[in-house]
Amino acid sequence: LIQVVRIEDLAICSLPFEVFVETGLELKAKSPAADTFVVSLAPGTYDFETLAYCGASTDTELAVKGPGGAIVAIDEDSGEGFHSAVFGIVVESAGSYLVEVSAYGPGMGEYVVRVKKSAAD
Repeated sequence: LIQVVRIEDLAICSLPFEVFVETGLELKAKSPAADTFVVSLAPGTYDFETLAYCGASTDTELAVKGPGGAIVAIDEDSGEGFHSAVFGIVVESAGSYLVEVSAYGPGMGEYVVRVKKSAAD
């Protein structure tokens, strides 16, 4: 099952298996989006958050979905300022999680999505 979220020129692709270089390059080449990211996670605990980009104050909402598509967590303002953050998501087996980011309320703006291993892991 391949899942893709597209937000204007950004596409985030979720795959339930390890992605080799050739697969990642092929997905990027075939994507109609300007920016496409392929991320695989190993077992561990992860933090997901949106951050300001170049001083933007975009109010974001972040949803994290598991490999089966069920919502694992959703947040609107737990990060810095109007940004979203979900901490401590446990990944029990290698695979891909779907990260969906949208504007909370009217408006658009720039932001960065950061996924990193939790400090406690």
